[in-house]
Amino acid sequence: MRTINVQGWTEIEEEGEQDPKSQLSSRPSETSRIAVTFSEVTSSIDETQMGSDYIPGTGDSGASVERVLGEAASAVDRALELAFYIISHGEVVNICINIRGKFVGENVPDVSLTCTVEMNVLELGKMVYDYCLEEAVLLAQRYQTLGVELYKCGSYHKQVSAAFLFSRAIKWLILTGPKESEDDNKTSNGAVDLTEYNTVKCQCYNNIALFYIQQGNSELALQAASSVLNTEPGNVKALYRRAVANIKLQNYEVALQDLGKALTIDPENSQVKRQIAVVNNRQKHLDNQYAQAMKKFING
Repeated sequence: MRTINVQGWTEIEEEGEQDPKSQLSSRPSETSRIAVTFSEVTSSIDETQMGSDYIPGTGDSGASVERVLGEAASAVDRALELAFYIISHGEVVNICINIRGKFVGENVPDVSLTCTVEMNVLELGKMVYDYCLEEAVLLAQRYQTLGVELYKCGSYHKQVSAAFLFSRAIKWLILTGPKESEDDNKTSNGAVDLTEYNTVKCQCYNNIALFYIQQGNSELALQAASSVLNTEPGNVKALYRRAVANIKLQNYEVALQDLGKALTIDPENSQVKRQIAVVNNRQKHLDNQYAQAMKKFING
């Protein structure tokens, strides 16, 4: 029996040999429907703190849980899914997971989880190149909706999970991309209709920009907001969020340009007006500091 060790969501190691019979079986891809049965579950935290949709409660031990791969809404489930991708249909493995507690819940210590899992693939998901544009948009909308629901909860660990889902939605849109050969997505004049595609992608990038602003990562917030503006130059939310990121980076002139554009589009936007006032006050303060420094320099 193999043992799969997962550290967070970036490191995964395998120990032991895979059963030769299971080597011939299929492995699930994202969007596959799977059934998993857990046994010998040992965790450093209570099951209610894990927030897992996979691991059954104490009274349901040994029950099979059916889920769609890719829709994990908690840190524990994301780590489990990372392991599931390399498990074959019908295979039984041991899984060991270690995750930083802050990604699992508020005031939760670092988490260690071990379990034995049998996984069966009920329905294989389609490969990314088999998706048409409409199908990719629907899948992205599904991830976006799940992400928005999580983000509204307000807690850090749920917002991290939401950001993962927004990023996953964008990944699918980028990987599938609009194809000129897709007749179903063409308008009457033969052009590909990208309205829904662009709308979902921009909404997800805007949500990611907000997440990074709230987490204090101004550089990534700026990149996410710029991705929106590359498609929708007049998107007020993206202009505002890129300006906020630039203010944090002390790029005041660039921030004022975005805020000015946003105010032209939405003259009554109180948030934009407030940020313009903030920038003007900071620039005035810097000008005063500069004037005092020059005065000292000139007077020796």
